[in-house]
Amino acid sequence: MSFSIKTNNLDILKPKNSIRSANDKDIDQIADTIVSSFYSYSGILAGLQLLLRFTISEDLRYRLNNKPPLHKCLVATTEEDNNSLIIGTVEISLRTSFWAPAAQYPYVSNLAVRENYRRQGLASKLLQKCDQIACSWGYDRVQLHVLEENRLALKLYLDSGYQIIKRERQWSSLFYPGSTRILLRKKLSKVNSS
Repeated sequence: MSFSIKTNNLDILKPKNSIRSANDKDIDQIADTIVSSFYSYSGILAGLQLLLRFTISEDLRYRLNNKPPLHKCLVATTEEDNNSLIIGTVEISLRTSFWAPAAQYPYVSNLAVRENYRRQGLASKLLQKCDQIACSWGYDRVQLHVLEENRLALKLYLDSGYQIIKRERQWSSLFYPGSTRILLRKKLSKVNSS
């Protein structure tokens, strides 16, 4: 996606955004994007962000290096000051159900967009890429979870064609009220695969 603004007969180009597969060199920026999108600690708890960034980096490094056959990590990038900056990320992989281990389905996780780049359609474009990947794997649906209190993300998913399947109370709700996860599913059509 490229934008152009006409000013005094001069074309001023805004940064070019693109979506591509992640690689090992992206791990630190991906972890930073996820941590800054989902966690906010201050004061004496600020050190937790460093620990989270480290554990997310190592977890992602493991997945990228082991290259599971049906796993994809995508990044949305933009060019700033001649440097490529990761501004969003998402993963899609095959999951199995606890109750039916033989049944596999594509599962979307870790969708995150840096705060300064939100409300520009990047999350929707990352989800569309996941739809295309799931179709290329031969599947006709994708699933994901969202926390019930994450209203903006829930709206994004519903607007993107996902439907609520069920609400799931987490064991942590015994200690922290309001930690209900919502399972959503999207039926894919052939149009999504193009």
